[in-house]
This record gives sequence, C-alpha cells and structure tokens, in this order.
Amino acid sequence: IGVLAARMAGVPRRLLTVYAAPRSRGESYATLQTIVDHAVWWANQTVISATDAVGNQLRELRGMPGGDDWVRIPWGVAEPGGAADAAVLRTRLRVAADELLVGMVAATDDEQKGHLVLVEALALNPGARAVVAGAPLPAAAAARAEELGIGDRLVVIGRLPAIGPLFHAVDILVVPSVSDESLPLVVLEAMASSKPVIASRLSGIPEAVIDGVTGRLFKAGDAKALSGALAELAGDPQRRRAYGEAGRERWSRQYSVQAM
Repeated sequence: IGVLAARMAGVPRRLLTVYAAPRSRGESYATLQTIVDHAVWWANQTVISATDAVGNQLRELRGMPGGDDWVRIPWGVAEPGGAADAAVLRTRLRVAADELLVGMVAATDDEQKGHLVLVEALALNPGARAVVAGAPLPAAAAARAEELGIGDRLVVIGRLPAIGPLFHAVDILVVPSVSDESLPLVVLEAMASSKPVIASRLSGIPEAVIDGVTGRLFKAGDAKALSGALAELAGDPQRRRAYGEAGRERWSRQYSVQAM
C-alpha cells in the first residue's frame, strides 16, 4: 500500500525493505497475491534486504524483477554488553567455570525455532548442558525433554532484562531453526561476543556462519548432526576459541553497526 500510494502521489524515490523470509503465493489467495506483487514491483524502485537468500526468494517466490533494483545491506548489530555479569549468570545456572555451556535464544515458542532439535541433540550428547533464554519451550519439546530425562541438563530461564550476559556466559550458541528464517540477529550477537555458532544451514544463516571457520553448519532438523558438532567443539577448546575470534573479526568487518 505504501509504495502504491507513493507512486500515485508522485514521490520520486520509493524503497521497499524486506527483512523476513518471503513465503510462497500458494499459501493463500495465490491469484490475488500475484496481482498485488506485480503492482508492488511496478510501483517500487529499489528493494533492500539483509541477505542474499531473501533477495533470491523474492525473485523465485514473488516474481521480483532482476537487475539493479535490489540491494543487500547486511544487518548491523552492536557488541552485546554484560561481559562482567557472565560469571554471575553461570553461578546462577550452577555451571562451573570449566564446564561447557551451550546457549539458545528464541523470542518465540514457535516450533520453527527448533527447540525440539536441541532437545534430541542433548539426549544424544550426555556431556552437553544447555540454557534456553526467551520464550518457554514449545509443548512438544518440553514433553520430549521430560520423556528423555534430560531436564537436569536443559535449563529454561525465560526472558532476561538484558541478553548480553548470556552471550558472554555460554561457550557455544546454537541456532537449530527448521524454517522461516532470514538471518537471526542472535547469530551476529554471538559472533560479536567472540563465541562460535552452530546453526542450521538455512536461508541467510550460511552467509554469516562460515562452516569450519566461525562455527559449524548442519542440515536443518538433523539432531544427530547437531549432536556431532557439539561433541566436536566440546572436546576442543582451542577450536572454539579460534572460531570465536574468526567470528568476531567477521562481525566487525561485515555485521557491526559501523559496517552497516
């Protein structure tokens, strides 16, 4: 509506920003959505997205024209504060200074965030402990965790006044999303905190997480692969440190506020 109104009002420069992963027209009222898409592309001059993946999906799923009408401007995030509070948080979670702690942050309890994948991976990896911040576990994931008897190794702490201390407290951030992602900001915040990221090979995530350089990627939904990556990094603190340092350098160069 915005770009159509601007075109009809003669506004000389019209930009559309798309941050979420586009969905197929076929999910609802496909004919109407096709008509609207054509109208939007006619009225708009430039599309901005944060990832190549969203740009490609706009072309494939929504018919966005090719050429120079699309611009990629990656997210820019600030370095999370709270490093001084990390030790306090680990004490609150009853995690020893030399004990490995895996973190997951999800603002919603949608199943697409992959809580269930993390639960299954923890069950396959008896040496791993995890903390989930943000929304509570989805019902299916909570039930599965109870069934598998891993409640003592999976702590759900809910929403925090500030999320920064968590990034500094964990040793690895896990992003096990199974669908509907563009590029979760938590990936970049973990990189800014010098922490390795293990994430699904999904949408724009591989544009930030370089497999074997800043962390590890695994097939979305593959709990065994996630468990294997956790086991690999759990036993190699030097590699975790190297991944974290490489991730911070990549954040500084491409995903910091200054870079954006």
